[in-house]
Order: sequence, then structure tokens, then C-alpha cells
Amino acid sequence: GWRILRNVSLLSFIVGAALIAETPIIFMLSRPWGQAWWLAHNIYLVSFLIIGCGIYYSGKYKEIEFFDVYQQVNDYVQKIKQQKLEIGKMNASLEKELKDVGEIQKKSMLDAYSDDNIKVVPIYIPKKYVSGDSYDYVWDNDQSRFSGIIYDVMGHGVITALQTSALKVFFRQSVFHFPTLSKQLSWINKEVMKIGDERFIAALVFEFNFKTNILRVASAGITYYFKVSQDDVMKVKIRGMYLGILANPEFDEEIESIGPQDCYYFASDGLYDSFEGLISSDLEETIDNI
Repeated sequence: GWRILRNVSLLSFIVGAALIAETPIIFMLSRPWGQAWWLAHNIYLVSFLIIGCGIYYSGKYKEIEFFDVYQQVNDYVQKIKQQKLEIGKMNASLEKELKDVGEIQKKSMLDAYSDDNIKVVPIYIPKKYVSGDSYDYVWDNDQSRFSGIIYDVMGHGVITALQTSALKVFFRQSVFHFPTLSKQLSWINKEVMKIGDERFIAALVFEFNFKTNILRVASAGITYYFKVSQDDVMKVKIRGMYLGILANPEFDEEIESIGPQDCYYFASDGLYDSFEGLISSDLEETIDNI
């Protein structure tokens, strides 16, 4: 109570509000043009004068922020500007980190490879900085086998980049260690399930055996690939459940013979959308078209 009495602005507001509340009561108890009737008018006018004096006093002496509407609005605007500045700095820092992660991810991609048995031309085009699409391959010179993986992790952020790296490790740990590619995908799926993330992964694993001239392909969500043999472009379909959804899914595995001039195109869904109509019997021309 003593704080209110010492605060002229707040006290004037309370007194003015009380007089305004008293005015309708006097009107109800008075007769038109009577003394009480005129008193009610005067009280109503005085109440606004008192509140006005309190506002003036507050603005002049900065006694209470409640009446200093202009200052409150100005402070609020300054707070918003400061928050925008901080958010802008955070976004700039995050964007720089994403660029750095994207550069690291890009440098980790394997380059083109060529020998007497095979020619590999990888294409990596991230949507922005970090991509969930990736690939890897391993050449076993002793067994004349070439194995690779194409995969697409859901998302485009830092977590996605970590998951693409983890999947590359899982592929390297399992390549040439299982009798079939479907069993290899089953093992990779169990490792992905251990991560515990709700994101699913589309993948396709393939293996060329140049001793037997056999190609094996197993799908985990990437459901087709393209084959060019003797100027004939074929779209080969294959079924398989995504990685990271079911504990024990089934993965289909295709086995086919390969010819000396056959071309195969394995890609994630983002690039497959552009494939049809671009593939020809000439590898270099197809790569340029893509």
C-alpha cells in the first residue's frame, strides 16, 4: 500500500478508475438535472483529468513503465531486432557448418574407376549442401569381384550425413562376407535398427563376378535399375523392403549373366527420375545427357 501512495502515476490511475466506477452509481441514484446528476458529470470529467495527469507525470519522470506506452513499444521492437540478429548469426553459423559437412561428404566420395574388366563413372549431385544420397564400391582383385552400394537416407541435414557415413561403414564391414547379397542386406538392416532412428533408408547392392560373368543385385527400397545390352535399353525391376523399418525383412536378389559390352546404371530415386529417355547405348553420351 505505501508503494502505491508513493507512486503518483499509479495512484492517479487507481483514483481515476474508482471515480469512473462511481459515476454510473450516482447517475442511477440521481434525478435528471439535479445536483447529484451534475455531480456525476463532474466526477466523470475529473476522473479522466486525474488519469491524464498520471500519464503526463509518468512520461515526464519515467516513474512507471505501465503508462510509458511509446517506450514499451520501442523496447519491444529493439528486443525483436536483437532476436532477429541472434537468429541470423545462428543461421549463418549453421549454414557454414552444413557447407563444411557437405564438402567433407563430397571429398569422401570415390572417383571414377577403370580397368580391363570394368569402367565405373559415379555421379554425385547433392540437392544443396548435405545429401542423403550416397554410394560406395569395393574391388576384390584376387577374386575378380566388384561390389557396390547405392543408398538414399531420408533427410538432408547433419544427422543424415552421419547416417550415410555409418551405412558406408556397414557396407565395408559386410562386403564379400556373405554367400548372398540378400543376407548382406539383412545384416546391414540389423545394424541400422540398432541406431534406433526413425528414418528409413532405400538401398541397392550389386556385385559383378568377372570369373563367372555373373551379376547379383539385391534391393532394399530402390526397386529398379537400367541395363543396356546390344543397343537395347531395359528397365529391370526388383523388390525389397527399406532398411530400418522391419527387424527381419525379406530382400529379393536378381542373378543374371553379363556380356563384354553391357552397361548398367544404378542410382537413387532422385536421379532415376531423370534417367528415362536419357540412356543410350553410348556410355559417354548417356553420362553427358544425365
